Amino acid sequence: MKDIWRKASIDQVKRACKLELDEVQQEQGATKKLEYILASIEHLAKSDQDDAMLKRFVLIISALLHHLNFGGLRNKQINELSDLAEAILKVAGIKPIKSQVSFLYGELHYVLGEIHLSNGEFMQGIWEHQLGSHLSTMTEQLNYTRQLAMGIYALRLGNSQLGQHFLNRAEQQEESLIIRDKARVHLVRSRRLSGDVDGSIELCKQYISQACDHSFRIEFEWEKICAGISKGDNPSSLISLCKRGRPHYQTSYLLECFLWLRSLPQTTYFGRIPKLTSLAQYKEIRFRDYPVLHGICQQIENAYDTSIPFSTRLTTMKKILAKIPSIRNIDKELLVWVSLSRWLYRNRYMDIAAITFQEYISLSQRLSSGRSQDVLGIAKDLCDIDWTTKI
Repeated sequence: MKDIWRKASIDQVKRACKLELDEVQQEQGATKKLEYILASIEHLAKSDQDDAMLKRFVLIISALLHHLNFGGLRNKQINELSDLAEAILKVAGIKPIKSQVSFLYGELHYVLGEIHLSNGEFMQGIWEHQLGSHLSTMTEQLNYTRQLAMGIYALRLGNSQLGQHFLNRAEQQEESLIIRDKARVHLVRSRRLSGDVDGSIELCKQYISQACDHSFRIEFEWEKICAGISKGDNPSSLISLCKRGRPHYQTSYLLECFLWLRSLPQTTYFGRIPKLTSLAQYKEIRFRDYPVLHGICQQIENAYDTSIPFSTRLTTMKKILAKIPSIRNIDKELLVWVSLSRWLYRNRYMDIAAITFQEYISLSQRLSSGRSQDVLGIAKDLCDIDWTTKI
């Protein structure tokens, strides 16, 4: 059976769907947009026309991408939509590997891999990308997208050198500036976390002027300041970036800044950013988009609240341990381990602090290929402790 779709028709339907859905989101919001997509997928089930099947497939990908960015789907729905997408490709005669448009399998498995990544299921995400690569005719764009994803996964798992290998490949492509700049963001982060802080700063300076849009420029600026803290710079620069009205006054940066301040040897910076409960009052701060990281930060903040019984605070801090594997970025995991260790040390729980801090040391050594016990450069005082004399 020959393919009933062609790349030109696929691109045309994608463009039309994007315009349609952008309009719905602008007029009705993200939640209504997802409802509209799901209703359209259901409505198109009544037609067996080729163009209806194609639009239905594109809308399924749109629903999965929407979930990746905004949430809204249950796991059962994700599984049902992915199964339906596979079934549509088979009915349309799109054969894996052999078909000229088998890249559609790659697009489907790519977004499923990204959903796994957002859930902290990193190895499952790698498998989805590999499956998509196996089933697809690898277009140049899809190949670079896969290189980027593999680099991100490798870094998240602590393999910074391997991650840089993949990311360097993705960064060299010229077709998509967005893929290039995403690769560059992770490259500078990988350099910083592998111990090459100076190299990370130099790359940030180079990439800022070449960034394709504002969001990447502020990300490179953030990475440069973080690298400076690792070299001993005052964290005031990071705090200043997060003031209301500044470009970095965004949920993800505020949560990371919170963790940086809780990871430092001194407690004097704690009050330099508003409490999380205060920030939650502002509509531009969307903690619900970062449920894992926000939950961890909230528990750390509560742990320092002396009005709460200490046994309650100790129980609260225990809940963090189950959430750590689901943190999306490894730099945030490093900060959580240091923050947790400092709270335990300050409260004289030396035996548990020794164990949690060893997790930070082990992760630092893995990222740096054994060269550093403190890749963030903020825990020398804890590294210098002979923990065996404390427990």
